[in-house]
Amino acid sequence: MRVMAPRALLLLLSGGLALTETWA
Repeated sequence: MRVMAPRALLLLLSGGLALTETWA
């Protein structure tokens, strides 16, 4: 769980960044 948390957070962050870039 401790190893998956940072990975999931990074994925969510990168996903949100890509979404904002595509929307902008």
